[in-house]
Amino acid sequence: MTKKLSEEVHHPDTLNQPNENAKIDEIPLLINDLLSENYEQQQQTTERLVAMVLHDQDCELPINQLYLNPLIVMLKSNDEEHSQTACEALSKLIRKSPNIQKVLLKNGFVQMSTFALIEDGTIQHVQTNILVVILDLITSGADIHAMGGLLPVLEKLAKEKDQKLQEIKMKAQIIQTILASKGVTVPSSSSEIQELKKKNEESLKKIEEQKRLNEEYKKQIIDLEIQIEEAKPKSGDVAFSISAPTGSYTKKDGEETYTQTIAGYNTYTVNSIITQGTFKYEIKLNKMQLCGSIYRNAIGTTGNQAMKTDDIVAIEVNMDSNPRTAILFINDKQQPVFISGIPESIQFYFTLYYNYDSVTSLSLKKLAQATPTAIQRSKEVKWS
Repeated sequence: MTKKLSEEVHHPDTLNQPNENAKIDEIPLLINDLLSENYEQQQQTTERLVAMVLHDQDCELPINQLYLNPLIVMLKSNDEEHSQTACEALSKLIRKSPNIQKVLLKNGFVQMSTFALIEDGTIQHVQTNILVVILDLITSGADIHAMGGLLPVLEKLAKEKDQKLQEIKMKAQIIQTILASKGVTVPSSSSEIQELKKKNEESLKKIEEQKRLNEEYKKQIIDLEIQIEEAKPKSGDVAFSISAPTGSYTKKDGEETYTQTIAGYNTYTVNSIITQGTFKYEIKLNKMQLCGSIYRNAIGTTGNQAMKTDDIVAIEVNMDSNPRTAILFINDKQQPVFISGIPESIQFYFTLYYNYDSVTSLSLKKLAQATPTAIQRSKEVKWS
């Protein structure tokens, strides 16, 4: 059977020879074995890598980085055994070699640890093992002043309340206490980063505000287009004006919207006088409640639905029928109670009484065809 390439390179007789010359071209094969699911093979490969690092610890920085990087990557493995193996290997190297300590610090291990400890989704065993390696660096005499950037992260972890994370909390508190006792502080660059983050957040807020304004502008444009469209003369629309009483009301600019300001009867009359044809006058109840009954000579006839705020109310008069009729519509639904025998000349109007009652006069239209009065449960009220 053909042996794996990694088995040919990592002959058992060479694994425990720490003084063997390291081979850089062996690194890819070592990484392949580190990722192996064979725990025994992984242990042997880690020992081999540790031996290579210790043998060449005085080599150039890039060479040492090349040896150490596989262990650092392995330390962040989602597999707990992989991460634990890397943690033990790094701790062993840190305790045996001051030069390895310097290489780790220069290689950005502290910065990597900072991001890994606060990154969402970092697994608990990875956080624990990272803190173990940092603690070994501190207790083995590494330059602790290079670890000031860890302090904000340690402070956050030291306040952890989750019972499952108490080991992490304890280690963070120990490291935080040691660094504080040695006068280690957050470096100025961290303050600059915080300032940049603050400015970035402010910029994001401005962008979001601008997006919101843009959406409002779009809505205003759409509303304006709708208003322009609605303002265009439509088939059958009749121009009209309103005669309003003096005082005790307000009128909205650009609209036929009237709002009562003092309680008392105020009548608003459409100036158009209707003598022939079929016309429909429509209003919107912005704020008002009406019973819907038809009154003639102080006698009310029920049967129509009540009218309420936001309803669209219309009256259609047929001046050519015999007798002439007036029909009530609420939200485009014809009401059964209508009135017949209306005078030969009429004007539309509406009345406001209560304070803040409000109505918008929407349209006056001449219709080509009248609506039949004979509907289900229809009820006729005679004018005379």
